Amino acid sequence: MRKVHLIGAIVGVLALAMSAVAVASDQFTQEATTKLTKKKVGVSTGVKVDFSSADPGEPGGKPKRASKIVIKLANGTKVNTKAVAQCNLNDEDVIAGKCPAKSLVGTGTAKANVAPLIASTTEDVKAYAAKGGLVLLLTDNEDDINLGSTIVLRAKISKSGVITVNVPPLEAVPGVFAVLTDFNLSTRPKSKGKGKKKVNLITTPTTCKKKKGWVNQVTFSYADGSAKDVRKTKQACSK
Repeated sequence: MRKVHLIGAIVGVLALAMSAVAVASDQFTQEATTKLTKKKVGVSTGVKVDFSSADPGEPGGKPKRASKIVIKLANGTKVNTKAVAQCNLNDEDVIAGKCPAKSLVGTGTAKANVAPLIASTTEDVKAYAAKGGLVLLLTDNEDDINLGSTIVLRAKISKSGVITVNVPPLEAVPGVFAVLTDFNLSTRPKSKGKGKKKVNLITTPTTCKKKKGWVNQVTFSYADGSAKDVRKTKQACSK
């Protein structure tokens, strides 16, 4: 079966909406889970994020567009992008596969709603470390019959573990906007050096109150000006 070609079927990562519709229905839902992959204090860790949105009350079930997503990892988390090889290339070189292999820190998948053209299309996601952030490359998933586009987005990461992604609108065809409805990404623990010279890409907090655990937070801002959505994920930790 031939794939359906779409120009810009996926708008980017960590975004949960790319619709021209200004107002969501009262059936709109936004879910988000963010966790550090290690529970022990002060160790190298990865991050797992899982976002999804839906709006059965809108035509084609297309959710409203998130224009900005801010992930705040647990208080005390430290980030040092110098701990791994970096992909500081332009978009064309990233798409051409020129990022250093050792700069790859995570993988995942994303789905987009491009109604009324297509109800869902799937992309593969790769995350590369870069100076002060991440480079996110989305490419067509070969198992999906609907063809998506290749997109490069860039996320800024602070030393305290705040990840910020500004998400631009993108038209698949004139008047039809792609909407990312599902996004998941898992990064792996990455370090360089040994002993006192060891440096981690991401380090878990050095304190743990077992009753409170660690709390990660995601804030979604929407292009239609509606109220922000804040989703918190509590996870267990250990000393």
